[in-house]
Amino acid sequence: RQLTAIARRNEGYSVFNYLENYREREAAQQQEILLFAAISIVFFSVSVGMIVSSVTRQLNSEGRTIGMLRAVGADEKAILGCYSGRINASVFGGMGICFVFLLLYFLIIFVDAISRGYFLNIELKLFTLLTMTITALGLFCLVVCKFILRFRIREIVSKSIIDNIKEL
Repeated sequence: RQLTAIARRNEGYSVFNYLENYREREAAQQQEILLFAAISIVFFSVSVGMIVSSVTRQLNSEGRTIGMLRAVGADEKAILGCYSGRINASVFGGMGICFVFLLLYFLIIFVDAISRGYFLNIELKLFTLLTMTITALGLFCLVVCKFILRFRIREIVSKSIIDNIKEL
């Protein structure tokens, strides 16, 4: 600060603190990572809730169909296979959208860095970290949704076949 004040008083002098700029850049990057983590957690919880409630509504409305499947010999695994495709499509579609937004974000950062004449290795590390985070959260979301779907199907399968076949 004193060097900057002295440089301002004298014409033609300037002081550039690389360490301070590095610390500011690191702090900004940490804030970006925290923001991305918070958004990811919110989207994760909302997506699990939406996917599970959608498939649960479908299971509840198709109780008779499930009863018919059970009557012809379908077990819990076969019924799970019938309804898990929707979960796979939802989760992988959401992951695809996240990857597109991530690529757009880093494309903007890359173009900005090229225009300024430098590209730091930190951006590549951040891109790798965020890619791994999206993949891990997507796979975790898939596992959680399938687990909850299996639990819902077990509730329906625990009833007798006649109860499933009856019309409401």
